[in-house]
Amino acid sequence: MCKHVLHHSHEFNYVEDKLYQQYKELKIVPPTPDRVERLIRSAIYSYEEQFFTTIYQRLSNQTCEGIDRLINHLEKVDDSPETEEALTFHELKSDPGRIGVVSASLVLPLI
Repeated sequence: MCKHVLHHSHEFNYVEDKLYQQYKELKIVPPTPDRVERLIRSAIYSYEEQFFTTIYQRLSNQTCEGIDRLINHLEKVDDSPETEEALTFHELKSDPGRIGVVSASLVLPLI
């Protein structure tokens, strides 16, 4: 499943459909839905773990050191008092929600 299905998509429903299709083709009675869910989640976890390990092993030492420096820098920036008024990337990309007095009063001082 990891090589053939998860390579194309990690969407749970897609993997579940492919798994049941495989059971049907092999004429195997599928396990309980709870067991199928555990199998899929385990397969996704294993695939992602292998994927990220492969990527990490391909990174040079210089790249790893650069990533560490970036993370340390970002931690220092987040702790500084001047960043309290600045928008974080998460806040910037988040959905503003319904338009109303509350959301407008949060955004207007930043403009």
